[in-house]
Amino acid sequence: MAGNLKAIVVRVQQASRIDLTGQVHYFKRVTYTVGNHGPFQAEIPDAEFTAAKVREIMSKTAAELNILEG
Repeated sequence: MAGNLKAIVVRVQQASRIDLTGQVHYFKRVTYTVGNHGPFQAEIPDAEFTAAKVREIMSKTAAELNILEG
């Protein structure tokens, strides 16, 4: 099974956080699995949220797990 793990999006949620100055920061929380591993989560600021960014993050995790299973 080495090298065959694929990342799959399970859920995307809108979320927010208030910092110490009272400013609200909005972000997307993406929950995903890689093969039988996970769930993993990535938090991406709304201004940076793109499908390419999500794929990049998930691909990094999948690559590392593929190396561990290799």
